[in-house]
Amino acid sequence: MLSVEPETRPCPGEAQRRCLALEDLTPGGWGRFALPEIAGFAFEPGYRYTLQVAVEGGSTPQTARLRLLEVVSQKWLGPVPEGIVLEVAPTLENCPGTASRECLMIRDVRGEAKGPWRPFSGTIEGFSFEEGYLYRIVVSFERQPDPRAATSLRYRMLRLLEKMPVVR
Repeated sequence: MLSVEPETRPCPGEAQRRCLALEDLTPGGWGRFALPEIAGFAFEPGYRYTLQVAVEGGSTPQTARLRLLEVVSQKWLGPVPEGIVLEVAPTLENCPGTASRECLMIRDVRGEAKGPWRPFSGTIEGFSFEEGYLYRIVVSFERQPDPRAATSLRYRMLRLLEKMPVVR
């Protein structure tokens, strides 16, 4: 398990090259170190990540090749854009009125106050749900001019703030 800092830093001995700032979270691990990349990992500045990786090759950060197995969690540490902050539950539920369709369960989050969970049968552009994770996202919405649309509102994710695994 590795922690990835939200900003890159100069690679040791290579001032022109940027490296990921990493910390090995396993007991007796490598401690803090820097690498230019982890195979299969797409770093986005501003997020603190917890990753599960496979170590291939050497026994030190300088000689090993790291390969991403899973992004365990990510948390946005930058400024939060204007919009509505929603939490998305880690499981889908049956949509009201139909047993054949599943809905996201969402709730509004304002500071420390959280609204009740409610089913959401629409889609949120830019959001990809993965079961087992609690999400905190910022969304915007606008009225759709098309009267044939399934809903009169169009939702769009502005920023993923947090993705955390939920163990049941």
